[in-house]
Amino acid sequence: MTAAIDTAAGAVLVAEDRMPLGAEIRPMDDIPTVVDDSGRKLKISGSTWMDVDIGGLSTTIHAWIVPKFPVPLILGTPFINRYVEAILPRERSITVKTPDSRETWTVPVVTQSTSPPRAQVTIARVKYTAALS
Repeated sequence: MTAAIDTAAGAVLVAEDRMPLGAEIRPMDDIPTVVDDSGRKLKISGSTWMDVDIGGLSTTIHAWIVPKFPVPLILGTPFINRYVEAILPRERSITVKTPDSRETWTVPVVTQSTSPPRAQVTIARVKYTAALS
């Protein structure tokens, strides 16, 4: 599975049809307004908790669910601020870390776009499953 790390995305978003098997779609009382790159409003159908494995990092994340979304998983600023130590375009990799920064792992980048003020990279070998309730 691939995932996009996107510095302009203010949320973690998962495509509804790519959700982990057994994942619970939780209704949301207050649906946030989220727009795509072209300014179109995205429909949010709920939220879910997922366990993700990226490099050596294993953690549980909260994601908003988007029906008919072309990207399987976008890891936006909530994920970046907590787990990404560095985005290294020249090395075509990112460094992920535990929240306490005691361990880091280098993850190769598949594709990248670094048009300021935004950086978006696609990483491979991301595994995600439904979080146990």
